[in-house]
Amino acid sequence: MQNRRSINRFKISDIMKNSNIRKFLVFALLAVLPLCGLSRTVRGDVNSDGCYDINDVTLLTQYVLTGDDSSVNVGACDMNYDHYVDINDIIYLIDKLLKGTMGYCPPPDLTIPEGSVTYTVNGVSFQMVPVEGGTFMMGGTSTLNSPIHQVTLSSYWIGLTEVTVGLWKAVMGSYFLEMHDDDQPAGCLTWYMCQDFIARLNELTGLNFHLSTEAQWEFAARGGNLSHGYTFAGSNLLSEVGWFGLHDMDLTRMYSVGWKTPNELGLYDMSGSLREVCLDGFEGYPSEPQVDPVAGVGIQGGSIVVRGGSFLTDSVYCAVNSRWPYDKGLNMPENGMRLALGPE
Repeated sequence: MQNRRSINRFKISDIMKNSNIRKFLVFALLAVLPLCGLSRTVRGDVNSDGCYDINDVTLLTQYVLTGDDSSVNVGACDMNYDHYVDINDIIYLIDKLLKGTMGYCPPPDLTIPEGSVTYTVNGVSFQMVPVEGGTFMMGGTSTLNSPIHQVTLSSYWIGLTEVTVGLWKAVMGSYFLEMHDDDQPAGCLTWYMCQDFIARLNELTGLNFHLSTEAQWEFAARGGNLSHGYTFAGSNLLSEVGWFGLHDMDLTRMYSVGWKTPNELGLYDMSGSLREVCLDGFEGYPSEPQVDPVAGVGIQGGSIVVRGGSFLTDSVYCAVNSRWPYDKGLNMPENGMRLALGPE
């Protein structure tokens, strides 16, 4: 550790001798809005004040130069998880601040829509949002989501957010990946794992939760009867409502639920974040009107429907009418889930 710090002291000194670089770092970092209002310490919040800002960079730099850890949370300094604190951690923190891509942080307080119901399992609470039934035109123009057809749905409930790591732990006892925060969405799920989770949840609550059907998912993502006709869930500008195109396969760096703006129904992260596994098997759409449809699971080689795109995909896959077939036994990092309840 001492050798690392000694080597990097020389590198940082060389950098700081350049007045242009010093000016750039100061002005660039001052231009970054601090991410304040966080509820607990995570990596990058070096001084444990609940904010990511220039003060954290300053303290991290001082720690690397001097080894004096009296003013820092050492656990928050190892930004790149290599068990050393050196110049690479400083560069990583600066890069994330400048790009505004700091992840794995507790989100701001979630806004819970009127009429939502809160359930608590083993000390962990989650909200289900009411979706009033209605009729909409489902689908799009691509070969995967056509023809556009009329669908009528009964009223139901859907999760305010994707299932979180904390809720997964509360239901299943543990989560199989080491994540940074319980508010991160639970990913790397197969259709079977989702079903196991739901079966256990139903045992604990005595209710009948299930994965949303594909039609329920799309209707909710569109905003239900409050829809404004947006391309994405709550906006025509994906960056306002979802994480996408990050091209980083490390799920542990995933953003916590609820950072972005919710859609018309108050639902978070339905575009981007994690792809959401639906109840349905992947089948072609019918052309005639449908009422509360659900396709059989296991049709066409066991492919199921995933919706909403993910933090890894481009924006086209995050549209409210975009769908994709997926092997129900594969557990890629970007696969998550959202609960539904009803109709009875």
